[in-house]
Amino acid sequence: LVKGVHQSKERELMLAVEAAIAGERERGDAARRLAVGEAVAACEREREIERKAAIEAAVAQAERKASVMIARAEQTTEARVTAQWQSGASRMRDDSAEALARV
Repeated sequence: LVKGVHQSKERELMLAVEAAIAGERERGDAARRLAVGEAVAACEREREIERKAAIEAAVAQAERKASVMIARAEQTTEARVTAQWQSGASRMRDDSAEALARV
């Protein structure tokens, strides 16, 4: 009888230990899933930050290129206008000199 009670207690103890182990495994699995989820979320945030930084860098580069192109266009236009003005002034001088010569 004592041996049967002892075996019954042993079985209860083993079941309790197995239940405790199963519970720890479940908590460990849940903790692992949570950690993996947090790591994935962190990676996604990092990728989003990198993507935004790349977009900002591309926009800044495009703005710099546009500024250079605008400056060049302004210089070209200014040079063209100056050349036209000088050409017009030269023609006016020539016309004035010709008119004075006729007088």
